[in-house]
Amino acid sequence: MGGLVLSLFDLTGNFVKPWAEAGFKTLCVDTQHRIRAPLPGTLNVDLSTIGPLLVALQQRGYGPKDIAFLACWPVCTDVAVSGARDFRTKGLRRLAASVEQFATCQELAELVECPYMIENPVSAMATHWRKPDHYFHPHHFAGFEPADNYTKLTCIWSGNGFVMPEAFPLLDAAEPDDRIHNPPRVGSREFSVGNPDGVCPCRLPRECVARERRSMSSAPRFFNSPQPPAKATVKLVTPDDVEPC
Repeated sequence: MGGLVLSLFDLTGNFVKPWAEAGFKTLCVDTQHRIRAPLPGTLNVDLSTIGPLLVALQQRGYGPKDIAFLACWPVCTDVAVSGARDFRTKGLRRLAASVEQFATCQELAELVECPYMIENPVSAMATHWRKPDHYFHPHHFAGFEPADNYTKLTCIWSGNGFVMPEAFPLLDAAEPDDRIHNPPRVGSREFSVGNPDGVCPCRLPRECVARERRSMSSAPRFFNSPQPPAKATVKLVTPDDVEPC
């Protein structure tokens, strides 16, 4: 099966696993991947500008038109509004670095002809670039992973035919907790929540791209999860429901 599934700022590789299992070529790019003896399907390259990435892809025989799907998970630590009280302490250099990395995703998204998505929590990017196309909370998809029954308003910028999946909440679950803003304490240590490459952000687009590919080709189904019954259906947040940052 042709085409490359490219995942930027992806250390774990969780996102591309169903693609690889279906026969797609995959490449995870992150500056934390090994430089010496890199693992198959990984690449360590500077993502502060798009140039080094395009060169690295060209060396592997790929151009923007060879990409079958593009997923981006730029680091949100220094731009997420949940940490706005620390913006001045973090300083302009850290803000600039985050904007440059996000810009690499945006520039590549404008070059490719395939479906793409860029994931980030509610952040300053809505002001600096454009309004997101979709919003969701992890608990909207806790039916895939019960541990994701929590709130964290997350954005997806998408294009070229990307289709947002229907919500799949957890049946008969307790109210979603607010562990992001009010983390519980475990002994003397604070509870830690996974980064943007965690379970829910991966599972959501994986189900979404499975549907996308099924509509575009005869690619095999990646998930066989049942659709939630009517009583469990929830309405996803829309761009009109969110006030500008």
